[in-house]
Amino acid sequence: FFRSSTMYHQSTPWAQYAMAATAAAALVAVATVVSPATQLYTVATPAVRPATMVGTQVPVAPMHTGRFAASQPSTALMAEAQPGAELMQMQHSTTSPTMAGGWAAIGAGMALIGVAVAHVFGRGVKAPTPMYSVSAIEEPTMALMATSGFKAPPADLTLHVYDHCPYCTRVELFLGWNGIKYNRVLYGYGDMEGPKKLTGKKQLPVLQGSGVYNPPNMVGLPESMDIIAWCAQEYGCVLPVATGRSDIAAWQKTAKAPIAALSRPRMIKMPYPDFALEADLEYALNKWAKKTGFVTEEALAQTPELIAEMEKLLWDLEPLLKGNESANPWGLGMDDILLLPDLRRLTCVYGLKWPPKVKNYVDNALNFPAMQCVSYEKWSF
Repeated sequence: FFRSSTMYHQSTPWAQYAMAATAAAALVAVATVVSPATQLYTVATPAVRPATMVGTQVPVAPMHTGRFAASQPSTALMAEAQPGAELMQMQHSTTSPTMAGGWAAIGAGMALIGVAVAHVFGRGVKAPTPMYSVSAIEEPTMALMATSGFKAPPADLTLHVYDHCPYCTRVELFLGWNGIKYNRVLYGYGDMEGPKKLTGKKQLPVLQGSGVYNPPNMVGLPESMDIIAWCAQEYGCVLPVATGRSDIAAWQKTAKAPIAALSRPRMIKMPYPDFALEADLEYALNKWAKKTGFVTEEALAQTPELIAEMEKLLWDLEPLLKGNESANPWGLGMDDILLLPDLRRLTCVYGLKWPPKVKNYVDNALNFPAMQCVSYEKWSF
């Protein structure tokens, strides 16, 4: 009953143990009420102490004890006794109505107290609990890893990223949700040589570390979805697969332009190495202008209109979130990994009014203990 209840799953571990213990106490009380009367018999072989060994400790022959629901012990038990054994009735135990009622009252009272305590004190966790994975344990033992069949993430696990990159954010969400610790290496967006040393291309994210699969002629694993798939297989991580949410995909397509227009002029001011150097900023602005005709000053001038458009789109998104803090009712999964990077970028826009459910969704997803990609809200303008 407790295992299937919402209260159990929303309680802290100690409260879950308390609820389980009180349930067990109640079960014992019920068992006491319905258990039949019994008698306890002992077949004992008398000790034999030779006259020549007076004063020497000699082990007494073992006693055979049997518990029977019948009024007499079985002939098989009697057969085990040595010659000269005698049958002694040691105890006659009958559950009286008074005792049964007392045990039932005690068990029921403990159960009610445990449920009340768990309900009042056992709810609410300060930070979201990581998804199940062997690697989410603070210090997984070698025995645990061997038993589970999965490896522990190495101490030198390193993720090479651009902070603003949505593909990099996908991997960081996955690692953060699963409690996987890693070294985070950031690059300037105009750095042409750093990423090339890893894979031969100006391409991030790249995962690197002891035991990490390296494609030929590379010193790390590139491609966000490949990294996620490899980590899930190697470290025993859990991630519900994408469900093909065409409604969310349609929303993202509609929201793509206003998200870019609102976030780009602000992302370049965030306190990360992505755009720290003039060469980084020049590379980004030229690339965006060539692809979409983006101009920073024009986008900033359109802020009021863009915010109004984006707020409407965010309200359109709210009913598409089927879970309390996830795209689907069963919790965070690949559908969220595809959606959240766009929403994270919008946290740098000051004055944007979020629907409560969407805001809670974003805040919760970025608030896991091992999460290293965070909200831009405190730097928003």
